Amino acid sequence: MVAGCGVSLIASAVGGIPFLLDRSGTPGKPMLLVGLSAILRLMVVLALAVTTVLSGWFETAPLLVWVAISYAVLLFLDTRFALRSLKEGGVE
Repeated sequence: MVAGCGVSLIASAVGGIPFLLDRSGTPGKPMLLVGLSAILRLMVVLALAVTTVLSGWFETAPLLVWVAISYAVLLFLDTRFALRSLKEGGVE
């Protein structure tokens, strides 16, 4: 459980980086930030999940179930973070 949640937590943190680095408020940029964040998050969670499964330290099915559950929960929180970041950046 902890490993699966950790994988998603790391991916969530990486997905927030584009919003933390860019505060320009340039028109059209919010969609780029949202897309970049989603791609980064997905790539990190896939890479870490595959690496963790292939390590053999954890049972595959429970690990992937917890990755999926925590990914969904953190996706909700990441969306709220993105909306708040965009609103503070002057995008409505």
